[in-house]
Amino acid sequence: MVSVAIDGPAGAGKSTLARRLAAEMGYIYVDTGAMFRTIGLYALRAGKDPKDNEAVNALLPNITLEFAFIEGVDDAIIDKITERRLRTEVQSGIQTIQYQLITLMTCNGQAPFVTMFMYLDEVPEGKTRDDLAMLIEEALLQRMQGVKNEKGVWITPAFPKLIYVLDEDNITEDSKYWHLTELAAKCTAKRMVPDYISAKIMKEMKNGEVYPCMGCRSFLTVEDSQRNPDGSHKFYGRFNQGVVTINLVDVACSSEGDMEKFWKILDERLELCHRALRCTRWCAATCCATRRAR
Repeated sequence: MVSVAIDGPAGAGKSTLARRLAAEMGYIYVDTGAMFRTIGLYALRAGKDPKDNEAVNALLPNITLEFAFIEGVDDAIIDKITERRLRTEVQSGIQTIQYQLITLMTCNGQAPFVTMFMYLDEVPEGKTRDDLAMLIEEALLQRMQGVKNEKGVWITPAFPKLIYVLDEDNITEDSKYWHLTELAAKCTAKRMVPDYISAKIMKEMKNGEVYPCMGCRSFLTVEDSQRNPDGSHKFYGRFNQGVVTINLVDVACSSEGDMEKFWKILDERLELCHRALRCTRWCAATCCATRRAR
């Protein structure tokens, strides 16, 4: 018997990977998650709390789990079950991303400037684009709900920033993904997000390209010297320099009304910004040189 264990956080795609691996290798796929849920369902039907370990343990001798292949199962039923389970995984995955960003923000005292770019045409048409649409839908639903603060009140998280791209496949009522545009509008009415970008206008302004901005809302320029192996313009992983800002209000407060002190502090912080940008460029150049050397 060959046993393959796949580990990972919630929503990482463990079940999806396991099913595909089993199909490719001709193995029997044993879903341990389904086993746990089956026992939980049995406990509920028996009037017990699934979280009560002693009560569930007492039920175990009466439970027999069997895995069987059933011939002639309707494909529509299988698709429905798969869709429901996939949506559960997607919901968990989007929630994990949201809370990881919030945790990052609260741990280091800085807001993670992250943008989620909702552009359907970024992936090929068909199943891949439908899957992306599912991710976008779940992200919008969770943003509409918000997140709970320390007082248990549902609030609007600042990040990730949401940008929804309007294009031919979602701009009219008879377009395939119109339901996403309607959902985005409802989300905007409640949470003032997402922001919107017209793919048509952006293509006119950015040499025919549609690509995400950084979390700070800055757009990289379209550089002919920066291209992917397939010849397309490169926007991801370009080692773009980050934005460095100076808090002038803090400089003014720190100077305590002394203009000479104000200019002295400002000069010091300008030099610090200059050093930071030089360091960023040096690190980017070093990484590129190392990659070429390999």
